[in-house]
Amino acid sequence: MSSFKILLAVLVFLLLLVAALALSPQVPYATGIPHPEFGTNILIGPNNIDQEAHTRWLGYLFGIGIIGVFWTFLSIGSRKKGNPTIMYRWIAFCFVLYIISFTMMTTSHWTYGASSVSDFVMMMPEPTAWMIYVMWFLPIIITVAFVIFFERAVISDEEIASFEEYIANRKQSE
Repeated sequence: MSSFKILLAVLVFLLLLVAALALSPQVPYATGIPHPEFGTNILIGPNNIDQEAHTRWLGYLFGIGIIGVFWTFLSIGSRKKGNPTIMYRWIAFCFVLYIISFTMMTTSHWTYGASSVSDFVMMMPEPTAWMIYVMWFLPIIITVAFVIFFERAVISDEEIASFEEYIANRKQSE
């Protein structure tokens, strides 16, 4: 399946999730209620919207869909003549790790919000630790893969020379 068909499928999936959220039951006080002490100047949200079952799963699936969009765009740019390169494989591997870390962060957030027990990892609540210590690092690996493998995987010195020759011939013919 081509990357563009995958992109279309992911975008349709995201559209269906938005439609499902629009048709799902409204969470009471999702937009907040007036603060009892300060009146209408400040709104507070008494209920945690992500603890509702339908918003929880729709939000998680939407996050997976957004990760899928990022992966699809990067996979389009990391193929050579339609074939996967070493950079493509690195990006796919990192996105598998990204989905795993996103899932771990999300499930730890669900349990963190549902219980009064707080697990701290390296001085941070567990969901925040997943975000700060794991999730932010994976895009750096993807960027390093682009830097290291781009010339070898996507465009070679011969192709650059060929392009420069084409440009020189074009300028000469004008």
